[in-house]
Amino acid sequence: MLSESPIPLEGDVLARRIYAPQAYRLVREIQIVPIVHTEALKLSTWFPIAWRLAAHGPELVVLRALLADNRALPPPARGLLPLLLSAYPFVFDPDTLPGPDCRWMFDNVFADEPTDIGAPIITLERKPALATRLRLDALETFSNEFALTRDIGLALAEADLLEPWSLSFDVEGQRIEVAGLHIALQSAFETGRYAPLLARHGFAAAQLLGLHRLSLFRAGLLLTMAKSTLAADRGPRPAALERLP
Repeated sequence: MLSESPIPLEGDVLARRIYAPQAYRLVREIQIVPIVHTEALKLSTWFPIAWRLAAHGPELVVLRALLADNRALPPPARGLLPLLLSAYPFVFDPDTLPGPDCRWMFDNVFADEPTDIGAPIITLERKPALATRLRLDALETFSNEFALTRDIGLALAEADLLEPWSLSFDVEGQRIEVAGLHIALQSAFETGRYAPLLARHGFAAAQLLGLHRLSLFRAGLLLTMAKSTLAADRGPRPAALERLP
């Protein structure tokens, strides 16, 4: 889950140094990140929350940008990282689902934009450094909340309460599209079809669905940021063109 080249967190790997999450390309550019339900409260302030169909069922995710470009994220929210990005380059074993028995691994990638000398994974006293402990705490928090998050997603799917979310825009001749996302069935909120799910999963499901609905409006902000990023890449128009009707 969320890794490029995971290797066991043991042996010589423990002698490596780690850097701020934003020093890694994946953290800066990744658009869609799996999250757990307890993250929705803070992330929905800036980003849409949705579901993505995965091998283990509907996966709760946050859409951070419409382009794989750090500039396409709202500036005030660029430091607002989901748990999996806060933990990076520590990651879960991609062959198992997050949980108490899931192995923690290290993504064997290069920090291409470090801003400092980083920190050791293990100190000279053979203890995890503070940076290591904070990242592993993020993985543990994700593990603890993953089962309930997954159960809510599965309940939505089993009740046929997920519908595709079309995100496709034309920005001055360039197509921007994010495929594969699903949202809670909007027409069902007024019919009582969510009642069994809420009765089963209680406040966690109710809060998640409420924040999810509100978060969908954040797509407009992401579109504005995408337009701004593309405009910056094109550069200013020649003065002669500006005078044309």
